[in-house]
Amino acid sequence: MLSGFAAAAVMVDERGRILLVRHSYGELNWEIPGGSGETGASAADAAVREVREETGLVVAAERMTGVYFGPAAKCHHFVFACRRTMLTEPRPTSPEITEVRWCERIALPRPIGDFTLRRSGSGLAAQRQLVAAGRLHDGVSQVRVERHQRRVLAHRARVDLAVALRARTRGA
Repeated sequence: MLSGFAAAAVMVDERGRILLVRHSYGELNWEIPGGSGETGASAADAAVREVREETGLVVAAERMTGVYFGPAAKCHHFVFACRRTMLTEPRPTSPEITEVRWCERIALPRPIGDFTLRRSGSGLAAQRQLVAAGRLHDGVSQVRVERHQRRVLAHRARVDLAVALRARTRGA
């Protein structure tokens, strides 16, 4: 059941590109992932659900970046800065979406609406603030950091074991 609001997500990858989806209906515009909210769900939950339904990505909403009124749909649109939580690539996972693409901000694909540009612009500004404050990391980058930390710990454990074994054989 629809709730009378919509939610969308602005996401950037490790190269600073924004995620856009292309719809299979209407004007066939490129948009930020998003859609209608459901009764009983929060706007953040709706944004996360829409990203998963449209792109297959599992994301977390980090911060609301804006609230807009969409006169065509006669509802409020909530936009969130989101990050990937799993190392996966986006792909169309809904019949509503024909393409999913990471796009350079200076070369956005066409057609794209002014409403999308306005919502994505505030989302990108918020993403930059969160990254500068150290509070937002792209999920892929975060996965790589965690993987590196595990490798370093495993290496240290192997070195410690080798040192202990060497000391033991010298002492025996």
